[in-house]
Amino acid sequence: MKFKREDLVSTAEFLVDVKIDGYEFVSYPRDRDMYTGNEIYAFVQRRSADEHARVNGDWYVEPLAPFLKTMIKALNENKTTEIVETGHYYYLNNQKNMNENNLAFLKNKLEKMDFPVSVLDKLEKEINVKDQKSDINITHEMTRGNDVVKYDLQFRKSDTSDMYFFNNYKATLDTGNAATDKSQDFRVRNGNNIGADEAFNLVAGRAVQKSMVNGDGDTYQAWLKVDFSQKDNYGNHKVDQFHDRYGYDLEKALDRFPIAELAKPEEKAELLAALKAGNSTAVTMVKDGKEALLFIEANPRLRTINIKDEKGASVRRDQLEIKDSSKSKAVTENQGQDKGQNSRKRQGLSV
Repeated sequence: MKFKREDLVSTAEFLVDVKIDGYEFVSYPRDRDMYTGNEIYAFVQRRSADEHARVNGDWYVEPLAPFLKTMIKALNENKTTEIVETGHYYYLNNQKNMNENNLAFLKNKLEKMDFPVSVLDKLEKEINVKDQKSDINITHEMTRGNDVVKYDLQFRKSDTSDMYFFNNYKATLDTGNAATDKSQDFRVRNGNNIGADEAFNLVAGRAVQKSMVNGDGDTYQAWLKVDFSQKDNYGNHKVDQFHDRYGYDLEKALDRFPIAELAKPEEKAELLAALKAGNSTAVTMVKDGKEALLFIEANPRLRTINIKDEKGASVRRDQLEIKDSSKSKAVTENQGQDKGQNSRKRQGLSV
């Protein structure tokens, strides 16, 4: 099965997306010398794929996962060739033919990556420009608390068709001083897409836990953290990954501190989700004998959490850490009773 490289890359990206959505089978025509993705369909159920193949004639049907692995393997082994031979065939869902509606596909991907409707509208306006012949750049800005992040999204136009491909975007933490701004390029491919909210937290210096896809198409969990002190061969900052085997247990790290929100299961679940998303989240702890509103964030490298006060100044962990872990539960339970209904208001201060 032969593809032009750009068509194989975009098709593999699409297959990863639908695989994550639960699609299990692909179908594709036998009589093609070169595939572009138009003919590839994905289905949740085998019987739907078989019916599509029967109606359309001479089509193959097979499981999506091994087909996708073959494509990724071909991409990895043919790093420079324009035409990539996968030695395989494959297919997508009748309602998810990615070339049938390029704009709908791009807007769906942007929406999944947490970009707002305003970005989708800008893209639609640009693509609908008559005789559009160039690549498209779209800018967007997001503000949370004192942090401002600017996005530059790049859509490349195919050399051989009117299709556009969303290959990468840049997120920049705007500090008000170009010398101290922090930027990172995020590539859009192979199911490891970093969404707008995740990029915001990463360039703001926080860690994000994310489900990733390896070279074989298998998923795994890892914490990501941008290392702004190092750059790779392409001039982008290095992204550290902390896998499960690294031994960072966020829940255990939280239990070392008298965090009132841990006393109630619902608030604890919300807190864990917020921290895994990379947010700096408001909690209540006892500091200097008094209840204090503090902000915490995950620190996978040191297997702990970072703590800051309302002004953003770092707070020493040893000033708050529970020395006798057996007392942790009692402390948080007591704080939960004293705090009453304030927890929900304070939880809402997450950024």
